Amino acid sequence: MPPKKTTTANGANEVYILFDGGELSSVHASMASAEAAGTQLSEPVIETQELVGGSVTAHPVKAAAPAKAKDEKKPKTKSAAEQRAANADKPKARKEDDSLPANVKALLAGSGDVLSGKAIVVTGVPPIMGRKNLEALVTCYGGKLAKSLSGNTSFVVIGNEAGPKKLEQIEKLGLETMDEDEFIEMLESEEPAAKKIKL
Repeated sequence: MPPKKTTTANGANEVYILFDGGELSSVHASMASAEAAGTQLSEPVIETQELVGGSVTAHPVKAAAPAKAKDEKKPKTKSAAEQRAANADKPKARKEDDSLPANVKALLAGSGDVLSGKAIVVTGVPPIMGRKNLEALVTCYGGKLAKSLSGNTSFVVIGNEAGPKKLEQIEKLGLETMDEDEFIEMLESEEPAAKKIKL
């Protein structure tokens, strides 16, 4: 069924807002773009509104990448949203005057190459050791601390209060995630990181 159209009196400087069953779906710079997107919705309605004080630039719509076949050898990991929910149950970040667990102190005093060649991003606040200590462990054990996410990111350590935009980007890029406990366990086992994470 083609989308229903509602229009404004003024045809200049318009944007086309696509709704699906009363919920905002997307905003388009052209009617053709809105109509094309509306064919994928169950109850599409296009509302035309005058653009006030700004501009909209149309970008070509990229076709969705085909879903990758799942490799049965890859370890099952939590999605970024599941990881964040799991971290929400953990205690808030420790204060600087609180003592760290003995195993974390031992790891901070040591070094190794278990993370050699890995680009690691830390997002949010790890509740046990805090962000600075976790970042220090990454470099102590041969990893490269990356500040931004990319296809070259080996894995992401997710702490409390990780931003929703970053979590969306992690899922979009299909990056491997782990929480602070899994990261500590990996360092303590000194197994090669490639056995525990997707490259």
